[in-house]
Amino acid sequence: MGKIHFKNGFEYWCERRNIFGKWHHYWYFRPENNLIEIYINGLKKDIEKLLSEPDKALEYYTKEIKRKSDVDTAKKEFEDAKEVYECSKTDPYFDDFRGNNPNKIGRKTEAAYNRYNETDQRLKKAIELNRIITETNNQK
Repeated sequence: MGKIHFKNGFEYWCERRNIFGKWHHYWYFRPENNLIEIYINGLKKDIEKLLSEPDKALEYYTKEIKRKSDVDTAKKEFEDAKEVYECSKTDPYFDDFRGNNPNKIGRKTEAAYNRYNETDQRLKKAIELNRIITETNNQK
């Protein structure tokens, strides 16, 4: 974590990650004295522009927190992904075997497995965010 900056009641900081040889900057921000942060992938001027208008920044923050902590949607996505992944493992007609596309079945099965794992992580994160939100609401 880099230096923590403060602006209009928000704190923000940058993390750099090298992904496949290319540097990505993730700017995390949250209201001061809050436990949950969200990120924006971009430049410092983007986060400063967002935080220069605190009402819009707070609206964006609450919208993202609601989206990320929606357990019902995460469960539905997880069940859909699980169904597709199970179908890819057991159904011999998951792919219709037509066309000249080598390893198509393997790629589709791998994509189904990756989606299954991503939605599982998203569901766990939503449950964790809900736990944190309810704990902070109970402390108030």
